[in-house]
Amino acid sequence: MLLLQYLFLTVMAFFSGRLCSDERRVMMSKCVRHITLGKVLPGDSVHRILYFDNPTDRPLKVRSVQLTPPLVAHDVTQTVAAGGVGEFTLGLADQRSLGPYGGTIKVHFYEDSVAPVEFTVDGFFVPPIEFKPYSEFFVATDLGHSEQATIEIINHQSQPLFISDTKHGSNRFDVNVATLVPGEHYAVTLTLSGIKPGAKLSEPVYLKTGEGEGASMTLTANTWIRERVYTFPERVDMSRLPLSLTKDQKIVDALTQRLMVYRKGSDDFEITVSTDLDNIQIQSERLPEGDRYQLMIRYLPDKTQVGDFSGEVKIQTNDDQIPELCVPIKGCLFARDRRAQQERRDKNNRGRS
Repeated sequence: MLLLQYLFLTVMAFFSGRLCSDERRVMMSKCVRHITLGKVLPGDSVHRILYFDNPTDRPLKVRSVQLTPPLVAHDVTQTVAAGGVGEFTLGLADQRSLGPYGGTIKVHFYEDSVAPVEFTVDGFFVPPIEFKPYSEFFVATDLGHSEQATIEIINHQSQPLFISDTKHGSNRFDVNVATLVPGEHYAVTLTLSGIKPGAKLSEPVYLKTGEGEGASMTLTANTWIRERVYTFPERVDMSRLPLSLTKDQKIVDALTQRLMVYRKGSDDFEITVSTDLDNIQIQSERLPEGDRYQLMIRYLPDKTQVGDFSGEVKIQTNDDQIPELCVPIKGCLFARDRRAQQERRDKNNRGRS
């Protein structure tokens, strides 16, 4: 009889230990360290139970849970048994910055010798009304050509959104609205006409969403119809640099700025380039397309000196309508304070020792 009781207790102990081991294995499989929230809509709540393990052979007390806003933690396990698994509930505060999100969670223990358990969290906080890619149009075209851009409007609210009309005061573009899903999804397309050249403009586009003056939303149309002859960029900035960098030819070559000159669609484009600055040189090259030139602007090492400088690049063309372009150019060269540099190096060296 005693032998049977002994065998029974031994078998029970074996299965009990096996059960605990299996249970821990299941719990450990839930200790995921990267959490993806996906798209979080307005008003959505987050309720995730996260697990963390105690790899030591002694109980650990949780001191704090450090989270990147708007993450919050509830119901945190206060003491995790040796080799055991703790947990907490992950939630979100109401104050959320719209757009992509990346944050961290760190579970700290009272024992400093035990490293905190760290989680990473990512997601996307969607606004009530989403504009893809932006709530502004950015459209540029060459004279004689038209160009289009489209903004998608996605309604994530519980109540439907209806766009009934558009209004704007520009004579350089048209706006059309296509209903993809009534009340939920629209595509607004701006068509920029390139009939007349024009400066860069930012103009409002109103979308009527209901009855009354206030029932509308506003998009911004940033448009530019380029002249027959133009440059990109429109100005050159040689930056603010230590004078010593401009004395090394390899560095000078790396700091070279590129200025493009266009007359799109032509095959007989000719230019002559000059500048009123004596500390730079400009190398002009006609590219295979035939309707553009590449200007490489770099410092002349033996002519650079300390101080601000500004001038212009003059481009003479064979175009009868735009015979000359003037592109502003500026920069600043300064002398490094060798004594201050040495003091900083000495301070850093003392900090390492």
